[in-house]
Amino acid sequence: MLQSISAKVQLAIAIAFIFMSVIFIFVAKTEIDSIAQDMLVEKARAITTQAENARTYVANLRQMGVLDEHAINSDFQRLRQLPQQQRLQELRKTGAYYTIPIIAGWRVALENAEFSNYTFRVPKFQPRNPENTPTDFEAGMLREATEKRLNELYRVNRQENALYYMKPIVLDQNCMVCHGTRADSISGDGIDPLGFPMEGWRVGQIHGAYEVIADLAPIQAAVTRTTLQVIGIAVVMLIAVTLFMMKLLERLITRKINVVVDVLGDAAQGDFSQRVPESSSNDEISTLVTSINKTFDDLSLSFEKLNKSSIQVASHSTQLSETTAAMSEGANEQADAVAQVASAAEEMSSTVVEISRLISQSAEKASDANNTAIEGRSVVSKAMHEISSVQQATGELNDMVQRLNQSAREIGEIIQVIDEVSDQTNLLALNAAIEAARAGEHGRGFAVVADEVRKLAERTQNATKEIATKIKGIQGDAVKTNDTMMHTQERVELANSLAGQASQALESIVVVVNSLNDQFQQVATASEEQSATTGEIARSIENIKNVADETARGSEDAARAIEELSALAQQMNSTVNDFKFQAHDKVALAPKSLRLKE
Repeated sequence: MLQSISAKVQLAIAIAFIFMSVIFIFVAKTEIDSIAQDMLVEKARAITTQAENARTYVANLRQMGVLDEHAINSDFQRLRQLPQQQRLQELRKTGAYYTIPIIAGWRVALENAEFSNYTFRVPKFQPRNPENTPTDFEAGMLREATEKRLNELYRVNRQENALYYMKPIVLDQNCMVCHGTRADSISGDGIDPLGFPMEGWRVGQIHGAYEVIADLAPIQAAVTRTTLQVIGIAVVMLIAVTLFMMKLLERLITRKINVVVDVLGDAAQGDFSQRVPESSSNDEISTLVTSINKTFDDLSLSFEKLNKSSIQVASHSTQLSETTAAMSEGANEQADAVAQVASAAEEMSSTVVEISRLISQSAEKASDANNTAIEGRSVVSKAMHEISSVQQATGELNDMVQRLNQSAREIGEIIQVIDEVSDQTNLLALNAAIEAARAGEHGRGFAVVADEVRKLAERTQNATKEIATKIKGIQGDAVKTNDTMMHTQERVELANSLAGQASQALESIVVVVNSLNDQFQQVATASEEQSATTGEIARSIENIKNVADETARGSEDAARAIEELSALAQQMNSTVNDFKFQAHDKVALAPKSLRLKE
Protein backbone atom coordinates (compact mmCIF):
# COMPACT_ATOMS: atom_id res chain seq x y z
CA MET A 1 0.00 0.00 0.00
CA LEU A 2 1.27 3.46 -0.89
CA GLN A 3 1.13 5.78 2.13
CA SER A 4 3.14 8.80 0.94
CA ILE A 5 1.28 11.62 -0.82
CA SER A 6 4.30 12.28 -3.02
CA ALA A 7 4.34 8.62 -4.05
CA LYS A 8 0.64 8.80 -4.90
CA VAL A 9 1.17 11.99 -6.90
CA GLN A 10 4.12 10.39 -8.71
CA LEU A 11 2.01 7.32 -9.44
CA ALA A 12 -0.81 9.51 -10.80
CA ILE A 13 1.65 11.40 -13.01
CA ALA A 14 3.16 8.12 -14.22
CA ILE A 15 -0.29 6.70 -15.01
CA ALA A 16 -1.25 9.88 -16.85
CA PHE A 17 2.01 9.82 -18.81
CA ILE A 18 1.52 6.12 -19.64
CA PHE A 19 -2.05 6.81 -20.75
CA MET A 20 -0.92 9.71 -22.93
CA SER A 21 1.91 7.58 -24.31
CA VAL A 22 -0.48 4.77 -25.19
CA ILE A 23 -2.79 7.22 -26.95
CA PHE A 24 0.16 8.79 -28.76
CA ILE A 25 1.48 5.37 -29.81
CA PHE A 26 -1.96 4.29 -30.99
CA VAL A 27 -2.48 7.50 -32.97
CA ALA A 28 1.04 7.30 -34.37
CA LYS A 29 0.62 3.66 -35.40
CA THR A 30 -2.74 4.42 -37.01
CA GLU A 31 -1.25 7.36 -38.88
CA ILE A 32 1.76 5.32 -39.98
CA ASP A 33 -0.55 2.54 -41.19
CA SER A 34 -2.59 5.08 -43.11
CA ILE A 35 0.51 6.66 -44.66
CA ALA A 36 1.90 3.26 -45.59
CA GLN A 37 -1.39 2.23 -47.18
CA ASP A 38 -1.56 5.53 -49.07
CA MET A 39 1.98 4.88 -50.38
CA LEU A 40 0.96 1.42 -51.58
CA VAL A 41 -2.13 2.86 -53.24
CA GLU A 42 -0.06 5.57 -54.89
CA LYS A 43 2.41 3.02 -56.28
CA ALA A 44 -0.44 0.82 -57.50
CA ARG A 45 -2.08 3.85 -59.09
CA ALA A 46 1.18 4.68 -60.87
CA ILE A 47 1.49 1.11 -62.19
CA THR A 48 -2.09 1.01 -63.51
CA THR A 49 -1.70 4.50 -64.97
CA GLN A 50 1.37 3.31 -66.89
CA ALA A 51 -0.64 0.33 -68.14
CA GLU A 52 -3.46 2.59 -69.33
CA ASN A 53 -0.97 4.96 -70.97
CA ALA A 54 0.73 2.04 -72.74
CA ARG A 55 -2.64 0.79 -74.01
CA THR A 56 -3.53 4.24 -75.32
CA TYR A 57 -0.07 4.70 -76.87
CA VAL A 58 -0.17 1.41 -78.80
CA ALA A 59 -3.74 2.12 -79.94
CA ASN A 60 -2.62 5.52 -81.26
CA LEU A 61 0.33 3.92 -83.09
CA ARG A 62 -2.01 1.53 -84.86
CA GLN A 63 -4.41 4.32 -85.76
CA MET A 64 -1.57 6.42 -87.19
CA GLY A 65 -0.38 3.46 -89.27
CA VAL A 66 3.03 3.29 -87.68
CA LEU A 67 2.72 -0.47 -87.22
CA ASP A 68 2.57 -2.95 -90.11
CA GLU A 69 -1.11 -3.82 -90.09
CA HIS A 70 -0.67 -6.16 -93.07
CA ALA A 71 1.84 -8.32 -91.17
CA ILE A 72 -0.33 -8.23 -88.07
CA ASN A 73 -3.42 -9.35 -89.99
CA SER A 74 -1.40 -12.10 -91.68
CA ASP A 75 -0.41 -13.49 -88.29
CA PHE A 76 -4.04 -13.35 -87.19
CA GLN A 77 -5.22 -15.17 -90.32
CA ARG A 78 -2.64 -17.89 -89.78
CA LEU A 79 -3.62 -18.32 -86.13
CA ARG A 80 -7.31 -18.58 -86.96
CA GLN A 81 -6.64 -21.99 -88.51
CA LEU A 82 -5.47 -23.44 -85.16
CA PRO A 83 -7.64 -24.85 -82.31
CA GLN A 84 -8.68 -22.33 -79.69
CA GLN A 85 -6.26 -23.33 -76.87
CA GLN A 86 -3.34 -23.70 -79.26
CA ARG A 87 -4.33 -20.44 -80.92
CA LEU A 88 -3.85 -18.51 -77.66
CA GLN A 89 -0.52 -20.20 -76.95
CA GLU A 90 0.83 -19.45 -80.43
CA LEU A 91 -0.50 -15.89 -80.29
CA ARG A 92 1.75 -15.11 -77.30
CA LYS A 93 4.79 -16.12 -79.42
CA THR A 94 4.07 -13.65 -82.25
CA GLY A 95 4.87 -9.96 -82.49
CA ALA A 96 1.25 -9.23 -83.30
CA TYR A 97 0.37 -10.23 -79.73
CA TYR A 98 2.24 -7.18 -78.38
CA THR A 99 0.47 -4.80 -80.79
CA ILE A 100 -2.87 -5.42 -79.08
CA PRO A 101 -3.38 -2.27 -76.95
CA ILE A 102 -4.68 -4.05 -73.85
CA ILE A 103 -1.83 -6.60 -74.04
CA ALA A 104 0.71 -3.78 -74.23
CA GLY A 105 -0.80 -2.26 -71.08
CA TRP A 106 -0.66 -5.64 -69.28
CA ARG A 107 2.99 -6.17 -70.14
CA VAL A 108 4.08 -2.72 -68.94
CA ALA A 109 2.11 -3.04 -65.69
CA LEU A 110 3.34 -6.60 -65.11
CA GLU A 111 7.01 -5.60 -65.46
CA ASN A 112 6.60 -2.64 -63.07
CA ALA A 113 4.67 -4.75 -60.56
CA GLU A 114 7.27 -7.52 -60.52
CA PHE A 115 9.99 -4.91 -60.04
CA SER A 116 8.14 -3.55 -56.97
CA ASN A 117 7.33 -7.06 -55.61
CA TYR A 118 3.64 -6.61 -56.39
CA THR A 119 1.23 -9.01 -58.10
CA PHE A 120 -0.51 -7.78 -61.24
CA ARG A 121 -3.75 -9.28 -62.60
CA VAL A 122 -6.51 -8.35 -65.02
CA PRO A 123 -9.66 -9.96 -63.55
CA LYS A 124 -12.80 -9.75 -65.69
CA PHE A 125 -16.15 -11.40 -66.19
CA GLN A 126 -16.45 -13.74 -69.23
CA PRO A 127 -12.65 -13.89 -69.77
CA ARG A 128 -11.18 -15.59 -72.82
CA ASN A 129 -8.20 -16.58 -70.67
CA PRO A 130 -9.38 -18.67 -67.67
CA GLU A 131 -6.48 -17.27 -65.62
CA ASN A 132 -8.32 -13.93 -65.53
CA THR A 133 -11.43 -15.36 -63.82
CA PRO A 134 -12.03 -13.18 -60.69
CA THR A 135 -12.09 -14.58 -57.18
CA ASP A 136 -15.10 -13.90 -54.96
CA PHE A 137 -13.32 -10.93 -53.39
CA GLU A 138 -12.34 -9.56 -56.82
CA ALA A 139 -15.84 -10.16 -58.18
CA GLY A 140 -17.32 -8.06 -55.39
CA MET A 141 -14.93 -5.22 -56.14
CA LEU A 142 -15.67 -5.46 -59.89
CA ARG A 143 -19.41 -5.28 -59.32
CA GLU A 144 -19.02 -2.29 -56.99
CA ALA A 145 -16.81 -0.45 -59.50
CA THR A 146 -19.26 -1.21 -62.33
CA GLU A 147 -22.40 -0.21 -60.44
CA LYS A 148 -20.89 3.03 -59.07
CA ARG A 149 -18.83 3.83 -62.24
CA LEU A 150 -15.67 4.32 -60.13
CA ASN A 151 -12.35 5.41 -61.62
CA GLU A 152 -10.46 3.38 -59.02
CA LEU A 153 -11.16 1.15 -56.03
CA TYR A 154 -9.03 -0.42 -53.31
CA ARG A 155 -9.82 -2.72 -50.42
CA VAL A 156 -7.85 -4.70 -47.80
CA ASN A 157 -8.33 -8.46 -47.93
CA ARG A 158 -8.03 -9.48 -44.26
CA GLN A 159 -7.81 -13.18 -45.04
CA GLU A 160 -4.83 -12.73 -47.38
CA ASN A 161 -3.47 -9.68 -45.51
CA ALA A 162 -3.09 -7.88 -48.83
CA LEU A 163 -4.16 -4.60 -50.44
CA TYR A 164 -6.19 -4.98 -53.65
CA TYR A 165 -6.14 -1.96 -55.99
CA MET A 166 -8.31 -1.90 -59.13
CA LYS A 167 -8.53 0.56 -62.00
CA PRO A 168 -11.57 -0.33 -64.17
CA ILE A 169 -10.94 -0.81 -67.92
CA VAL A 170 -13.41 1.27 -69.95
CA LEU A 171 -13.87 -0.06 -73.50
CA ASP A 172 -13.18 2.39 -76.33
CA GLN A 173 -13.63 2.17 -80.08
CA ASN A 174 -10.33 0.26 -80.54
CA CYS A 175 -11.75 -2.55 -78.37
CA MET A 176 -14.82 -2.98 -80.58
CA VAL A 177 -12.79 -4.76 -83.33
CA CYS A 178 -12.53 -7.84 -81.10
CA HIS A 179 -15.31 -7.41 -78.54
CA GLY A 180 -18.01 -5.31 -80.29
CA THR A 181 -21.07 -6.27 -82.30
CA ARG A 182 -21.41 -7.84 -85.76
CA ALA A 183 -21.38 -4.36 -87.27
CA ASP A 184 -17.94 -3.72 -85.73
CA SER A 185 -16.30 -6.90 -87.07
CA ILE A 186 -13.89 -6.58 -90.02
CA SER A 187 -15.34 -9.62 -91.76
CA GLY A 188 -18.94 -8.64 -90.97
CA ASP A 189 -19.72 -12.09 -89.54
CA GLY A 190 -19.39 -11.27 -85.80
CA ILE A 191 -15.98 -13.04 -85.55
CA ASP A 192 -12.88 -11.12 -84.42
CA PRO A 193 -9.52 -11.26 -86.27
CA LEU A 194 -8.40 -14.27 -84.16
CA GLY A 195 -11.54 -16.24 -84.94
CA PHE A 196 -13.27 -15.81 -81.57
CA PRO A 197 -16.98 -14.88 -81.41
CA MET A 198 -17.40 -11.20 -80.54
CA GLU A 199 -19.16 -10.52 -77.20
CA GLY A 200 -21.36 -7.63 -78.40
CA TRP A 201 -20.02 -5.09 -75.89
CA ARG A 202 -20.40 -1.32 -76.26
CA VAL A 203 -18.09 1.69 -76.06
CA GLY A 204 -17.94 3.04 -72.48
CA GLN A 205 -18.78 -0.32 -70.93
CA ILE A 206 -16.53 -1.47 -68.05
CA HIS A 207 -14.95 -4.85 -68.74
CA GLY A 208 -12.50 -6.00 -66.09
CA ALA A 209 -9.86 -3.93 -64.39
CA TYR A 210 -6.13 -3.52 -63.94
CA GLU A 211 -5.42 -4.99 -60.50
CA VAL A 212 -2.34 -4.58 -58.31
CA ILE A 213 -2.08 -6.81 -55.22
CA ALA A 214 0.37 -5.66 -52.52
CA ASP A 215 1.36 -7.88 -49.59
CA LEU A 216 0.90 -5.93 -46.33
CA ALA A 217 3.28 -8.07 -44.26
CA PRO A 218 6.49 -6.09 -45.08
CA ILE A 219 4.91 -2.72 -44.41
CA GLN A 220 3.30 -4.04 -41.21
CA ALA A 221 6.70 -5.30 -40.04
CA ALA A 222 8.17 -1.84 -40.66
CA VAL A 223 5.29 -0.21 -38.78
CA THR A 224 5.83 -2.62 -35.87
CA ARG A 225 9.54 -1.75 -35.71
CA THR A 226 8.73 1.96 -35.70
CA THR A 227 6.11 1.45 -32.99
CA LEU A 228 8.58 -0.45 -30.78
CA GLN A 229 11.08 2.39 -31.20
CA VAL A 230 8.44 4.90 -30.11
CA ILE A 231 7.57 2.72 -27.10
CA GLY A 232 11.24 2.54 -26.10
CA ILE A 233 11.59 6.31 -26.28
CA ALA A 234 8.39 6.72 -24.23
CA VAL A 235 9.67 4.34 -21.51
CA VAL A 236 12.95 6.25 -21.23
CA MET A 237 11.06 9.55 -21.00
CA LEU A 238 8.74 8.06 -18.36
CA ILE A 239 11.67 7.01 -16.16
CA ALA A 240 13.34 10.42 -16.54
CA VAL A 241 10.15 12.34 -15.79
CA THR A 242 9.42 10.14 -12.74
CA LEU A 243 12.87 10.73 -11.24
CA PHE A 244 12.60 14.47 -11.88
CA MET A 245 9.14 14.64 -10.29
CA MET A 246 10.33 12.70 -7.23
CA LYS A 247 13.06 15.30 -6.57
CA LEU A 248 10.74 18.21 -7.27
CA LEU A 249 7.99 16.88 -5.01
CA GLU A 250 10.50 16.17 -2.24
CA ARG A 251 11.62 19.80 -2.30
CA LEU A 252 8.28 21.56 -2.78
CA ILE A 253 5.72 19.38 -0.98
CA THR A 254 6.99 16.46 1.09
CA ARG A 255 9.10 18.46 3.59
CA LYS A 256 6.33 20.95 4.30
CA ILE A 257 3.77 18.21 4.75
CA ASN A 258 6.03 16.38 7.24
CA VAL A 259 6.09 19.49 9.49
CA VAL A 260 2.30 19.69 9.40
CA VAL A 261 2.03 15.96 10.18
CA ASP A 262 4.26 16.31 13.26
CA VAL A 263 2.23 19.22 14.67
CA LEU A 264 -1.02 17.38 14.04
CA GLY A 265 0.48 14.32 15.75
CA ASP A 266 1.04 16.39 18.92
CA ALA A 267 -2.54 17.65 18.67
CA ALA A 268 -3.75 14.07 18.46
CA GLN A 269 -2.06 13.47 21.83
CA GLY A 270 -3.96 16.43 23.36
CA ASP A 271 -1.25 19.08 22.99
CA PHE A 272 -2.73 22.06 21.15
CA SER A 273 0.01 24.44 22.26
CA GLN A 274 2.16 23.90 19.14
CA ARG A 275 1.70 25.97 15.95
CA VAL A 276 2.97 25.35 12.40
CA PRO A 277 5.40 28.06 11.21
CA GLU A 278 3.87 29.98 8.31
CA SER A 279 5.86 30.82 5.17
CA SER A 280 5.60 33.70 2.75
CA SER A 281 4.74 31.47 -0.21
CA ASN A 282 1.19 31.75 -1.49
CA ASP A 283 0.49 28.10 -2.34
CA GLU A 284 -2.04 25.56 -1.10
CA ILE A 285 0.24 24.23 1.65
CA SER A 286 0.69 27.72 3.10
CA THR A 287 -3.09 28.15 3.05
CA LEU A 288 -3.42 24.78 4.81
CA VAL A 289 -0.92 25.85 7.51
CA THR A 290 -2.80 29.09 8.12
CA SER A 291 -6.09 27.19 8.38
CA ILE A 292 -4.60 24.68 10.85
CA ASN A 293 -3.23 27.43 13.11
CA LYS A 294 -6.56 29.25 13.02
CA THR A 295 -8.37 26.00 13.79
CA PHE A 296 -6.17 25.42 16.85
CA ASP A 297 -6.89 28.97 18.08
CA ASP A 298 -10.62 28.46 17.58
CA LEU A 299 -10.45 25.11 19.37
CA SER A 300 -8.77 26.77 22.36
CA LEU A 301 -11.58 29.31 22.64
CA SER A 302 -14.21 26.64 22.11
CA PHE A 303 -12.80 24.38 24.83
CA GLU A 304 -12.76 27.27 27.30
CA LYS A 305 -16.40 28.02 26.52
CA LEU A 306 -17.17 24.30 26.70
CA ASN A 307 -15.64 24.09 30.17
CA LYS A 308 -17.77 26.97 31.42
CA SER A 309 -20.88 25.53 29.77
CA SER A 310 -20.35 22.11 31.37
CA ILE A 311 -20.33 23.68 34.81
CA GLN A 312 -23.59 25.53 34.06
CA VAL A 313 -25.18 22.37 32.63
CA ALA A 314 -24.38 20.42 35.79
CA SER A 315 -25.97 23.20 37.87
CA HIS A 316 -29.21 23.41 35.84
CA SER A 317 -29.65 19.65 35.44
CA THR A 318 -30.75 19.34 39.10
CA GLN A 319 -33.54 21.90 38.60
CA LEU A 320 -34.66 20.17 35.40
CA SER A 321 -34.83 16.83 37.22
CA GLU A 322 -37.33 18.19 39.77
CA THR A 323 -39.46 19.82 37.03
CA THR A 324 -39.63 16.65 34.94
CA ALA A 325 -40.72 14.61 37.98
CA ALA A 326 -43.72 16.91 38.51
CA MET A 327 -44.54 16.88 34.79
CA SER A 328 -44.45 13.07 34.73
CA GLU A 329 -46.94 12.82 37.62
CA GLY A 330 -49.38 15.25 35.89
CA ALA A 331 -49.08 13.36 32.62
CA ASN A 332 -50.01 10.07 34.33
CA GLU A 333 -53.15 11.66 35.85
CA GLN A 334 -54.12 13.08 32.46
CA ALA A 335 -53.66 9.65 30.84
CA ASP A 336 -56.07 8.05 33.38
CA ALA A 337 -58.77 10.68 32.72
CA VAL A 338 -58.40 10.34 28.99
CA ALA A 339 -58.75 6.54 29.26
CA GLN A 340 -62.17 6.95 30.97
CA VAL A 341 -63.36 9.37 28.26
CA ALA A 342 -62.11 6.99 25.56
CA SER A 343 -64.13 4.11 27.08
CA ALA A 344 -67.32 6.21 27.03
CA ALA A 345 -66.66 7.29 23.44
CA GLU A 346 -66.16 3.69 22.35
CA GLU A 347 -69.50 2.67 23.95
CA MET A 348 -71.29 5.56 22.22
CA SER A 349 -69.66 4.61 18.92
CA SER A 350 -70.92 1.00 19.31
CA THR A 351 -74.47 2.27 19.94
CA VAL A 352 -74.37 4.50 16.86
CA VAL A 353 -73.08 1.61 14.77
CA GLU A 354 -75.99 -0.61 15.95
CA ILE A 355 -78.50 2.13 15.10
CA SER A 356 -76.92 2.55 11.69
CA ARG A 357 -77.17 -1.22 11.12
CA LEU A 358 -80.90 -1.29 12.01
CA ILE A 359 -81.59 1.73 9.79
CA SER A 360 -79.75 0.01 6.94
CA GLN A 361 -81.89 -3.13 7.39
CA SER A 362 -85.08 -1.02 7.40
CA ALA A 363 -83.92 0.76 4.27
CA GLU A 364 -83.30 -2.61 2.61
CA LYS A 365 -86.83 -3.81 3.56
CA ALA A 366 -88.32 -0.56 2.23
CA SER A 367 -86.33 -1.00 -0.97
CA ASP A 368 -87.66 -4.58 -1.29
CA ALA A 369 -91.25 -3.33 -0.76
CA ASN A 370 -90.68 -0.63 -3.37
CA ASN A 371 -89.39 -3.21 -5.86
CA THR A 372 -92.37 -5.51 -5.11
CA ALA A 373 -94.85 -2.62 -5.60
CA ILE A 374 -93.16 -1.68 -8.86
CA GLU A 375 -93.37 -5.28 -10.04
CA GLY A 376 -97.09 -5.43 -9.00
CA ARG A 377 -97.77 -2.21 -10.88
CA SER A 378 -96.12 -3.72 -13.93
CA VAL A 379 -98.21 -6.92 -13.58
CA VAL A 380 -101.47 -4.91 -13.19
CA SER A 381 -100.53 -2.84 -16.23
CA LYS A 382 -100.04 -6.01 -18.24
CA ALA A 383 -103.38 -7.41 -16.89
CA MET A 384 -105.20 -4.22 -17.91
CA HIS A 385 -103.67 -4.52 -21.34
CA GLU A 386 -104.84 -8.15 -21.60
CA ILE A 387 -108.35 -7.27 -20.27
CA SER A 388 -108.60 -4.55 -22.92
CA SER A 389 -107.64 -7.12 -25.51
CA VAL A 390 -110.31 -9.54 -24.17
CA GLN A 391 -112.90 -6.73 -24.17
CA GLN A 392 -112.05 -5.88 -27.75
CA ALA A 393 -112.20 -9.57 -28.74
CA THR A 394 -115.59 -9.95 -26.95
CA GLY A 395 -116.98 -6.99 -28.88
CA GLU A 396 -115.77 -8.44 -32.13
CA LEU A 397 -117.27 -11.86 -31.23
CA ASN A 398 -120.62 -10.20 -30.38
CA ASP A 399 -120.64 -8.52 -33.79
CA MET A 400 -119.92 -11.86 -35.41
CA VAL A 401 -122.85 -13.48 -33.51
CA GLN A 402 -125.15 -10.65 -34.66
CA ARG A 403 -124.04 -11.17 -38.24
CA LEU A 404 -124.55 -14.95 -37.82
CA ASN A 405 -128.11 -14.42 -36.51
CA GLN A 406 -128.85 -12.10 -39.41
CA SER A 407 -127.47 -14.65 -41.85
CA ALA A 408 -129.60 -17.38 -40.25
CA ARG A 409 -132.74 -15.29 -40.72
CA GLU A 410 -131.83 -14.65 -44.32
CA ILE A 411 -131.23 -18.37 -44.86
CA GLY A 412 -134.67 -19.10 -43.25
CA GLU A 413 -136.33 -16.76 -45.70
CA ILE A 414 -134.54 -18.44 -48.60
CA ILE A 415 -135.58 -21.90 -47.35
CA GLN A 416 -139.19 -20.73 -47.11
CA VAL A 417 -139.02 -19.63 -50.72
CA ILE A 418 -137.52 -23.01 -51.64
CA ASP A 419 -140.34 -24.78 -49.72
CA GLU A 420 -143.00 -22.81 -51.60
CA VAL A 421 -141.28 -23.62 -54.88
CA SER A 422 -141.24 -27.31 -53.88
CA ASP A 423 -145.01 -27.25 -53.15
CA GLN A 424 -145.74 -25.71 -56.51
CA THR A 425 -143.40 -28.19 -58.18
CA ASN A 426 -145.17 -31.08 -56.46
CA LEU A 427 -148.56 -29.70 -57.56
CA LEU A 428 -147.34 -29.30 -61.11
CA ALA A 429 -145.96 -32.84 -61.09
CA LEU A 430 -149.34 -34.15 -59.93
CA ASN A 431 -151.13 -32.26 -62.68
CA ALA A 432 -148.62 -33.60 -65.18
CA ALA A 433 -149.27 -37.17 -64.01
CA ILE A 434 -153.02 -36.70 -64.43
CA GLU A 435 -152.56 -35.33 -67.93
CA ALA A 436 -150.23 -38.23 -68.75
CA ALA A 437 -152.83 -40.71 -67.58
CA ARG A 438 -155.37 -39.11 -69.84
CA ALA A 439 -153.01 -39.36 -72.74
CA GLY A 440 -152.83 -43.08 -72.32
CA GLU A 441 -150.05 -44.91 -74.02
CA HIS A 442 -148.58 -41.72 -75.41
CA GLY A 443 -148.20 -40.04 -72.04
CA ARG A 444 -146.54 -42.96 -70.25
CA GLY A 445 -142.98 -41.56 -70.62
CA PHE A 446 -144.10 -38.15 -69.52
CA ALA A 447 -145.81 -39.75 -66.50
CA VAL A 448 -142.49 -41.30 -65.45
CA VAL A 449 -140.80 -37.89 -65.63
CA ALA A 450 -143.59 -36.26 -63.70
CA ASP A 451 -143.33 -38.92 -61.02
CA GLU A 452 -139.57 -38.31 -60.71
CA VAL A 453 -140.15 -34.57 -60.47
CA ARG A 454 -142.68 -35.15 -57.74
CA LYS A 455 -140.28 -37.34 -55.78
CA LEU A 456 -137.54 -34.69 -56.15
CA ALA A 457 -139.96 -32.04 -54.90
CA GLU A 458 -140.79 -34.18 -51.88
CA ARG A 459 -137.10 -34.67 -51.10
CA THR A 460 -136.53 -30.94 -51.45
CA GLN A 461 -139.39 -30.26 -49.02
CA ASN A 462 -137.93 -32.73 -46.52
CA ALA A 463 -134.45 -31.13 -46.81
CA THR A 464 -135.80 -27.63 -46.42
CA LYS A 465 -137.68 -28.72 -43.32
CA GLU A 466 -134.47 -30.13 -41.78
CA ILE A 467 -132.53 -26.98 -42.73
CA ALA A 468 -135.24 -24.82 -41.22
CA THR A 469 -135.03 -26.87 -38.03
CA LYS A 470 -131.18 -26.41 -37.94
CA ILE A 471 -131.49 -22.69 -38.66
CA LYS A 472 -133.93 -22.27 -35.79
CA GLY A 473 -131.44 -24.08 -33.52
CA ILE A 474 -128.62 -21.81 -34.72
CA GLN A 475 -130.77 -18.74 -34.14
CA GLY A 476 -131.54 -19.96 -30.62
CA ASP A 477 -127.83 -20.59 -29.90
CA ALA A 478 -126.95 -17.18 -31.36
CA VAL A 479 -129.41 -15.47 -29.03
CA LYS A 480 -127.97 -17.37 -26.04
CA THR A 481 -124.38 -16.56 -27.17
CA ASN A 482 -125.27 -12.90 -27.57
CA ASP A 483 -126.70 -12.80 -24.05
CA THR A 484 -123.57 -14.56 -22.70
CA MET A 485 -121.23 -12.16 -24.58
CA MET A 486 -123.08 -9.15 -23.19
CA HIS A 487 -122.73 -10.55 -19.68
CA THR A 488 -119.01 -11.33 -20.30
CA GLN A 489 -118.39 -7.81 -21.61
CA GLU A 490 -119.94 -6.36 -18.47
CA ARG A 491 -117.61 -8.59 -16.36
CA VAL A 492 -114.58 -7.52 -18.42
CA GLU A 493 -115.43 -3.84 -17.99
CA LEU A 494 -115.76 -4.41 -14.24
CA ALA A 495 -112.37 -6.25 -14.16
CA ASN A 496 -110.74 -3.43 -16.14
CA SER A 497 -112.12 -0.87 -13.67
CA LEU A 498 -110.84 -2.91 -10.70
CA ALA A 499 -107.41 -3.32 -12.35
CA GLY A 500 -107.22 0.47 -12.85
CA GLN A 501 -108.02 0.98 -9.17
CA ALA A 502 -105.33 -1.58 -8.23
CA SER A 503 -102.78 0.21 -10.45
CA GLN A 504 -103.57 3.54 -8.77
CA ALA A 505 -103.26 1.91 -5.34
CA LEU A 506 -99.87 0.38 -6.26
CA GLU A 507 -98.73 3.75 -7.63
CA SER A 508 -99.63 5.33 -4.27
CA ILE A 509 -97.72 2.53 -2.49
CA VAL A 510 -94.63 3.18 -4.68
CA VAL A 511 -94.75 6.91 -3.88
CA VAL A 512 -95.11 6.24 -0.14
CA VAL A 513 -92.36 3.60 -0.14
CA ASN A 514 -90.01 5.91 -2.10
CA SER A 515 -90.63 8.69 0.40
CA LEU A 516 -90.04 6.24 3.26
CA ASN A 517 -86.88 4.95 1.56
CA ASP A 518 -85.56 8.52 1.17
CA GLN A 519 -86.17 9.16 4.86
CA PHE A 520 -84.39 5.91 5.73
CA GLN A 521 -81.46 6.97 3.53
CA GLN A 522 -81.27 10.35 5.27
CA VAL A 523 -81.37 8.68 8.68
CA ALA A 524 -78.72 6.17 7.57
CA THR A 525 -76.52 8.98 6.24
CA ALA A 526 -76.91 10.92 9.47
CA SER A 527 -76.11 7.75 11.44
CA GLU A 528 -73.00 7.14 9.34
CA GLU A 529 -71.89 10.75 9.82
CA GLN A 530 -72.53 10.46 13.54
CA SER A 531 -70.63 7.16 13.58
CA ALA A 532 -67.74 8.75 11.70
CA THR A 533 -67.77 11.74 14.05
CA THR A 534 -67.84 9.42 17.05
CA GLY A 535 -64.94 7.48 15.54
CA GLU A 536 -63.00 10.70 15.05
CA ILE A 537 -63.70 11.63 18.67
CA ALA A 538 -62.54 8.20 19.79
CA ARG A 539 -59.38 8.46 17.69
CA SER A 540 -58.72 11.98 18.96
CA ILE A 541 -59.15 10.79 22.54
CA GLU A 542 -56.87 7.86 21.78
CA ASN A 543 -54.30 10.28 20.33
CA ILE A 544 -54.59 12.43 23.45
CA LYS A 545 -54.10 9.33 25.57
CA ASN A 546 -51.07 8.34 23.49
CA VAL A 547 -49.66 11.85 23.79
CA ALA A 548 -50.22 11.75 27.53
CA ASP A 549 -48.51 8.35 27.74
CA GLU A 550 -45.67 9.61 25.59
CA THR A 551 -45.43 12.72 27.75
CA ALA A 552 -45.18 10.56 30.85
CA ARG A 553 -42.59 8.34 29.23
CA GLY A 554 -40.81 11.43 27.88
CA SER A 555 -40.72 12.90 31.35
CA GLU A 556 -39.20 9.72 32.69
CA ASP A 557 -36.72 9.61 29.80
CA ALA A 558 -35.97 13.30 30.35
CA ALA A 559 -35.27 12.63 34.00
CA ARG A 560 -32.87 9.85 33.10
CA ALA A 561 -31.33 12.02 30.36
CA ILE A 562 -30.87 14.88 32.80
CA GLU A 563 -29.08 12.54 35.18
CA GLU A 564 -26.89 11.33 32.31
CA LEU A 565 -26.39 14.95 31.19
CA SER A 566 -25.18 15.88 34.64
CA ALA A 567 -22.75 12.96 34.59
CA LEU A 568 -21.59 13.89 31.07
CA ALA A 569 -21.10 17.51 32.11
CA GLN A 570 -18.82 16.40 34.92
CA GLN A 571 -17.01 14.00 32.58
CA MET A 572 -16.67 16.73 29.91
CA ASN A 573 -15.24 19.13 32.42
CA SER A 574 -12.70 16.50 33.44
CA THR A 575 -11.83 15.78 29.78
CA VAL A 576 -11.38 19.45 28.88
CA ASN A 577 -8.96 19.83 31.73
CA ASP A 578 -6.83 17.04 30.20
CA PHE A 579 -6.02 19.17 27.11
CA LYS A 580 -3.07 21.49 27.00
CA PHE A 581 -3.51 25.02 25.63
CA GLN A 582 -1.50 28.20 25.44
CA ALA A 583 -2.73 31.62 26.32
CA HIS A 584 -4.25 33.44 23.35
CA ASP A 585 -1.52 36.07 23.24
CA LYS A 586 1.25 33.47 23.26
CA VAL A 587 1.92 31.04 20.39
CA ALA A 588 4.41 28.18 20.58
CA LEU A 589 6.10 27.38 17.28
CA ALA A 590 7.16 23.94 16.14
CA PRO A 591 10.68 22.79 16.95
CA LYS A 592 13.38 24.34 14.79
CA SER A 593 14.07 21.01 13.09
CA LEU A 594 10.49 21.03 11.83
CA ARG A 595 10.39 24.61 10.51
CA LEU A 596 9.09 25.04 6.96
CA LYS A 597 11.76 25.94 4.45
CA GLU A 598 11.02 28.72 2.07
